[in-house]
Amino acid sequence: MSCPMIPIRVSIVTIAVLLALLLTTFTHTPRAEASTLNTEVIASINVTFGAYAPQALRVAYCESGYNPFAYNRSSGASGVFQIIPGTWRGTSRAWSSPFSTWANVAAAHEIFVRDGNSWREWTCKPW
Repeated sequence: MSCPMIPIRVSIVTIAVLLALLLTTFTHTPRAEASTLNTEVIASINVTFGAYAPQALRVAYCESGYNPFAYNRSSGASGVFQIIPGTWRGTSRAWSSPFSTWANVAAAHEIFVRDGNSWREWTCKPW
């Protein structure tokens, strides 16, 4: 019966890491330093946006500094692309956390395509 303990230990470690990231996020500035998180964000944007990735990278950097845990207290905008709650609820990723890199990037792409490959939903523009 020692096998069931492995998933429990992994889950506890995963929870501890996520809590540490959340605590760090709320006690430091919302801009992420160059890190593994930035690498994951950049890779996700490149894969998801394809030919539009250079534009998407500029928008994401301006909006959050590639910080998946960025949060705007006044608007509620969250994640890499700073998607506001009402817009988030209208995406197919609404079931997920806006602080998930994959979900936020996928939702941003969905919004971008829905709007005719337009950045009109974002304050930051790629030009």
